[in-house]
Amino acid sequence: MTSKTQNPGLIKQIILTWLLCGTLDAIAAMVINPGVPIAAIFKYIAGGFFGREAVAAGGTEMVVYGALFHYLIALIFTFIFFKLYPTLIGVVRNKIVLAFLIGIVIWLIMNLLVVPYLSHIVTRPINLVGMLKNMAALIAAFGFPISFIAGKYWRQ
Repeated sequence: MTSKTQNPGLIKQIILTWLLCGTLDAIAAMVINPGVPIAAIFKYIAGGFFGREAVAAGGTEMVVYGALFHYLIALIFTFIFFKLYPTLIGVVRNKIVLAFLIGIVIWLIMNLLVVPYLSHIVTRPINLVGMLKNMAALIAAFGFPISFIAGKYWRQ
């Protein structure tokens, strides 16, 4: 008998959750940045690796790289939180609270570690409204899907 951690169903659930979270996050980026073309959003993401100059001079390839990086980052967060779900829910004991915590933790990691120290994106001062919008987007795009889908999976 296979354990839950070796179950092929786990990989399928993580992949489906990842695609959902990545797509919801892309949609959220469009919603909280009205008037900004999705191509510009993905170019901005690519800029984290290639730098502003490459993105400014780049075309469709930078949009593609941005989408790839976006979904890679979404996969990493989805995988980590899906696998940690049994431990986290054991501590938090509430899926809604856990959903908020997942979104906030992702925001903290991205804005206090990844963007300022691991990317070529120029950081801007944190603005409260922007911070809250971005946290809400991450809570909706990652927190709720992971909390509820992982909760259903691990309960089976």
